Amino acid sequence: MKVKFLRGGGIRGKATYFVLVSTNFYNIFSKDSKEYISKIMECGGEIALHFDETQYEMNDEEELITHIIEERNILQGVAGMPVRVVSMHRPSKQFLTKDLKIEGIINAYGKEYFSEMKYISDSRRNWREDVDNLDFENYKRFCILTHPIWYDQTEKENIKAALYDQIIKSLRDKWSYFEENISNFETIFSLNEINILMEKIKRLNNEII
Repeated sequence: MKVKFLRGGGIRGKATYFVLVSTNFYNIFSKDSKEYISKIMECGGEIALHFDETQYEMNDEEELITHIIEERNILQGVAGMPVRVVSMHRPSKQFLTKDLKIEGIINAYGKEYFSEMKYISDSRRNWREDVDNLDFENYKRFCILTHPIWYDQTEKENIKAALYDQIIKSLRDKWSYFEENISNFETIFSLNEINILMEKIKRLNNEII
């Protein structure tokens, strides 16, 4: 999931959260994912589509738009609210060169957000410009892209440390999934064992970092 602060195009003063429909990281139909999506909307966030074009073999722009609309409709069903914006996941050069127009959907990679606004991104946990000194003199509107994976209660030392925490969390989440779905799972693989495994990984990570 990624977050864009879009100003203009009908979305003002709020963050827009882009959700991938086709991803191995999470299942948008799961109870947890639905609760996350509901919480975002309760807090005033806008749910939008994060589209991965590599999931499809497409021959032309028409097919691309068809798949975007299909995924938009799926996400609308989960969110229970209109989905009005799409942003591409690691967009190809071919897509970036097009100012794609989709009826009823705002394209976050449209010309407006790059030529008429100041676009800023934290790609790979790296702000490519000084965000503490934004150019308010020459730009009245900004399009700011952030990725929640890089942020926590405490700032991580580097990208490796941030990713490491996500890997540890995924181990804990996987154990919880098995514990919920396999009877007497703790008799096979105890929580203490997973904690010991994570401590070993922590020590190895500290040695590497």
